[in-house]
Amino acid sequence: MSLVPIISPSFTPYFPDAAIFDGTNDWLSLASALTGAANVQDAFWRMAIKFNGGDGANQEMVHLPQGIYSHDWRRKNTNKHFFYSHDTPISNFSFNSTGATTITVSTGWHHLMLTIDGSAGTIHHYLNDASDSPTNNIVNTTMSSAMTGVGIGAYQAGGNKANASFCDLIYAQEFIDISDTATRRNFINADGTLPDWETALAAVSTPLLALHLDDGEAAANFANNADGTGQALTVNGTLTSENGPNG
Repeated sequence: MSLVPIISPSFTPYFPDAAIFDGTNDWLSLASALTGAANVQDAFWRMAIKFNGGDGANQEMVHLPQGIYSHDWRRKNTNKHFFYSHDTPISNFSFNSTGATTITVSTGWHHLMLTIDGSAGTIHHYLNDASDSPTNNIVNTTMSSAMTGVGIGAYQAGGNKANASFCDLIYAQEFIDISDTATRRNFINADGTLPDWETALAAVSTPLLALHLDDGEAAANFANNADGTGQALTVNGTLTSENGPNG
């Protein structure tokens, strides 16, 4: 009797690299609004991050300035995952959200997600595939998302530099219901690893920031934005790279 071989479906392991921001010289910047950005009230942020130094200091992840006001996604000086926003007019505070979990150098890689439906006053704030039990301070629901520039790993002008490794960062002006487990699987696997980049991007309608490095890719390409199809950012300093959270 002849045996019929069983052929397993092909599987390509996913091992993205991470861009290292050294906390002293390195950040990405853009001196204009992102192409396609509008003044909407929804937002989605996602990234894997590992802090390499600077516990107890404010470290910026994404800064979207509006003149002297801004949206800020950062780790606060309390070592908590934090976001705040202004409304229209932008001199008015809109809301902030602070996670409950301490994130330090010793805690290694973390997967962060935050999404906002400003008109409904809904904030989902996730750390490593679970709600981070955030403290939300909602003053009103008229979030302004106009912007005059971008900073990644620091303020646009270079303040609050991050000493951290960034992997697979996405920002979009939409609400994605990450409280739904099946939806989260587009961005984080059940075992805490990252699904492939194409899967994550396909779950977002129009990402304005999509910063990624393939395994072995030049670190400066993290600034290319959507592999060069998006609006490229300027590298300040010199990025280096390391293995991302998948190894």
